Amino acid sequence: MLRELVPTTTVMAVLVNPTANPANVEVELRQAEAAANSLGLQAIYALQASTEPDLDGVFSTLIQQRAGGLVITADTLFSGKSAQLAAFATQCRQYLRIASS
Repeated sequence: MLRELVPTTTVMAVLVNPTANPANVEVELRQAEAAANSLGLQAIYALQASTEPDLDGVFSTLIQQRAGGLVITADTLFSGKSAQLAAFATQCRQYLRIASS
C-alpha cells in the first residue's frame, strides 16, 4: 500500500513504542524491514515514542530523514493520538513538498 500512496519514495520510517511488548516491537520492525527490502527502498528508519511529548521529536526526525512514508504500529498511545498524528503527518508532508521544490 505504501508504494501505491507514494510510488517515488525511497525512504520510509516506522513508528514504534519501545515500552510496548519488546517481542512485538522486534517483530514489527523485522516486518517493516522485509517490506522495505521487497519494495526496493533505500532506507527504513525506526522512530520511537513512548510519551506524547516524544511525538514532536518523531516528526522532526521524519523531516530530517526526508522519509516519504510512515508506518505507525499498533499501540494504545498512537491510537489515542490519531488526530494529533494525522495533523503532524499533514504538516510534515507539506514541509517535505516545499523543501523538495
